[in-house]
Amino acid sequence: GTVALDMLKSVLPEGDTCQILPDDDASLPSTASTCDKHFLLLVAGLGGGSEDSYVRSMGATAMLSGRWQVGVVNMRGCGAAPMTSPRFFSAFRGATDDVRVAIAHVRTLLSADAKVAVIGWSNGATILNNALAEQATTHKDARALYGADAGVTLACPLNMPLASGNLKRWFHSKVYDRAIATSLSTKISEWKQLFTDETGKSKSVPAWEGLGEGKTFVAEEVVLSGTLRTIRSIDEAITRRCFGFATVDDYYANASSDQRLHQVDVPLLLINAADDPIAY
Repeated sequence: GTVALDMLKSVLPEGDTCQILPDDDASLPSTASTCDKHFLLLVAGLGGGSEDSYVRSMGATAMLSGRWQVGVVNMRGCGAAPMTSPRFFSAFRGATDDVRVAIAHVRTLLSADAKVAVIGWSNGATILNNALAEQATTHKDARALYGADAGVTLACPLNMPLASGNLKRWFHSKVYDRAIATSLSTKISEWKQLFTDETGKSKSVPAWEGLGEGKTFVAEEVVLSGTLRTIRSIDEAITRRCFGFATVDDYYANASSDQRLHQVDVPLLLINAADDPIAY
């Protein structure tokens, strides 16, 4: 597979819209100018990407300050980038790898003194928290190549089992869960050909490479139809299978970033609203 990194190229005079450099082949671009400015990398919420207004607004604000270069990591299947392998993303496994790939590429464009900061929202915040913990522990040997210097996470579901349970409340399930799941289902169904054989049936495809060579999984056919309407059902049908978890609950417990925050050794600011309907 490939990792998509959209670079903020310019900001319109009004400051409320940004122009994103097209990423037609989903490969990492090499068009950002090398300079002494620091770099701000943005990681959108669940199913989001560089097309979302909150991401574009943050990017435009940072660039207009004159102190930052800006880029957006589009998780696999999100943003305008095509999928090139049968793998979407999770809140931990695989997704932290992709963030590191993006940071490593960004660092090749920067001067030695330039810093890389990362902002993540929602699921992107969980990914960022986990990536920062990993760069201080399991991936510390090469952190000079792909480590971030600071981070900010917003609306992060720190405890994913609690957050998942909260989405079962009537209003939350009818509004938030349904809306997010509908968007995810649409994205997955657009690339169902990567997960099916010539008859349209789900086939065995490679699982996340971190599980070991030769590991495969089969996505439930219902998730490829685009009809699932809860995040949990989508994670059961495809996410936990791709990334090697026995159950959805096992996946949520493993991916929750609250258990790793004590391992983070760079400045990290966490901002959650007291009445956030999803984040716990």
